[in-house]
Amino acid sequence: MRLSLGLWILCATLAWADVVHLTSGRKVKGEVVSESETKVVVRVAGVGRMEFPRKLVERIERESPGATRLAQARERSREGAWDAALALYRTLVDDDDPAVSEAARRELAELEQAATRRERGRAKPTPPPQRAEGGSSAAPAAPSDLGPAAKGLAALRAGRFAEARDVFAALVEAEPKSEPYAFLLARALELGGEARAAGQRYRALAGELGARRGLTPAWLGEIARRRLGGEPLTPDSPGVGEGWSRVEAGDAFVIYHPFPKIEAWLEQEPEKALERVLERLKIERERLEWNGRVQIYLFPNQRAYQEAEGMELAGGHAQRYRAPDGWLTQIRAYPQRSFYQTTFPHEVAHAVLYHAYPGLPSWAHEGAAQYVETPRSRARARAAFRGAEATASLPSLRELLAGAVSRGANQAEVAAYYGLSLVAFEALVELSGGPAEALELCREVRLQGAESALKARSISWRRLEGAVESAAKNTAAGD
Repeated sequence: MRLSLGLWILCATLAWADVVHLTSGRKVKGEVVSESETKVVVRVAGVGRMEFPRKLVERIERESPGATRLAQARERSREGAWDAALALYRTLVDDDDPAVSEAARRELAELEQAATRRERGRAKPTPPPQRAEGGSSAAPAAPSDLGPAAKGLAALRAGRFAEARDVFAALVEAEPKSEPYAFLLARALELGGEARAAGQRYRALAGELGARRGLTPAWLGEIARRRLGGEPLTPDSPGVGEGWSRVEAGDAFVIYHPFPKIEAWLEQEPEKALERVLERLKIERERLEWNGRVQIYLFPNQRAYQEAEGMELAGGHAQRYRAPDGWLTQIRAYPQRSFYQTTFPHEVAHAVLYHAYPGLPSWAHEGAAQYVETPRSRARARAAFRGAEATASLPSLRELLAGAVSRGANQAEVAAYYGLSLVAFEALVELSGGPAEALELCREVRLQGAESALKARSISWRRLEGAVESAAKNTAAGD
């Protein structure tokens, strides 16, 4: 089937590439939507949801969406679908993954040069060379070289809402069936102060999901954004169905909840947690290029949370989808005794790290998220590390840094994984000079491997092991 450029971009945006390796040797590529100690559920493009017993899953390899789209761009180029390849490359020049954005800039420049020669009748475009990552990178495409959609997005993010409105209105006129363009036009209208017009367009995009009364334009926009981001929604979904309320919690967050009411102080908690995360991890707020508010879904209890695809053995989780205007970030949790002191700042930290340090390995995500928790909570995690070490059930540090250790299938394994992740991150903070430096080092570990990344920082494996041992022996509740 032949797709328009707009649909090429949308399909590439929604593609995700978790690779589930089965014990049979088979590989299944898709999006892992839930995991438990008994099964793994994967959403596969063109197929739907597939479930595998946990005992048949050897490991899960997680790949960034950008890497997936980069592979698609190269495939389109090899097939000679150069317009589609160019469109894909242009969506990747500012990708969260530095390795992806560098490769995209270089290969986009090469393909554009070949396209120019072709237009002049000298030659046909040839696929960009499939060389290893690294080396010199081409400069990003200048604004004048960007297509209309990219120009509209740039205007939207820069606050030039009238310009963005005009761009996307023209694109909708040219491609009236393009839902991404329709959404971006509505977004430009909303941000430009035309809430009523935006709401009408959002409601059309939401379809039956927007049928209930009382939905504001902003609420309708968030429902439409979730749907276009690939989230499987029904009229009974959290934040959509009757019984759910919506409360804006500052400029950065919105809270969805099913309670009769929430206390006014709760509306301040997301911003307080964000301030703590930024201060603790030494991250500048300007690094957070959130598109729209972070959506927080509070469930009444653990059962309701897990029935809505919540994680097993967890008090909450953060997740994100690719929407037409960028990342859509969500936090899902249920109130418990330690919710406001541990779970809430922990999940806000994940939301921050998604954007400030893209490409961070999972263990580092968890270690850094625990690093912002209370001293008492961190002391418990260190105790779990020591307990697992004493029973010889602690995962290998080398395997952890290589990304080969899973979260675990029972409470003891989960506790050991979190304990090791925290202690490893604390050790890197000590060795690298601070949390921001440690986060950069964690990304380098993922891209280069632990040995090479540590060597480049003049950190020997013996020093790392010593720092891990020292961090684990910190038995005080304080730092």
